[in-house]
Amino acid sequence: MKRFMLFIILLFVLSACQSEPPKTKFIGETENWKAIAEVKTEEKKNKFILQYKGNEINSIGEFEFKLSSSNGQWGMGAIELNSDGTFKEENKNADTLSIFKASEKNVTIKWNDKEETFSLN
Repeated sequence: MKRFMLFIILLFVLSACQSEPPKTKFIGETENWKAIAEVKTEEKKNKFILQYKGNEINSIGEFEFKLSSSNGQWGMGAIELNSDGTFKEENKNADTLSIFKASEKNVTIKWNDKEETFSLN
């Protein structure tokens, strides 16, 4: 019986060490853009992806975005899309993580004298 209990405890410890930290995903989109934010709170890390949904990727040129909530804001300007129409940014900033703790999160994108704002849920 002791061996069986030792085996169960060892199995529990090994499986706990191998599990990935929880991750939260927020998604929002408009007619022209889609945003995905993946947050790994335990690692204090987030990944933010913007995807242009149109066909004329080269027409976008430089653009800017801002992610805002009641806990703060974060954004970048003078950036360009990759050849697949996406922009990806990974961040290990604790201040940025606090933005995702708010119940309401908004993304604003400005490009070619246009602007769209939408929520991440």
